[in-house]
Amino acid sequence: MLAAAGAAGFLYLDAKNRAFKVDRMYVHARESDLDGDYNAARELYLRTIALSPRHADARAALVSLTARAGARAEALHHLARLEQLVGPSDPRVVMWRAKLGPGGD
Repeated sequence: MLAAAGAAGFLYLDAKNRAFKVDRMYVHARESDLDGDYNAARELYLRTIALSPRHADARAALVSLTARAGARAEALHHLARLEQLVGPSDPRVVMWRAKLGPGGD
């Protein structure tokens, strides 16, 4: 019984540490984005999504980052993934669909 309680506590701490790591990664990505460091921002947003595949803010930020860089195909890819997460009526999806047009996988 004690072992099960210990395991449950470990899993809770592991999830809490993971959430902290995801949040920290996303904040660093935003900072890199705001500093104009495209490569670092892109890598950190992708790492955030690798740790937390349903992180809609990181996905939306990737749409914005890649669209601003002129990487339309990649922006459309991330927009399609964002739309799967949040639905077609989400304001971010609506805005980027209007800007980028149809497409994406």
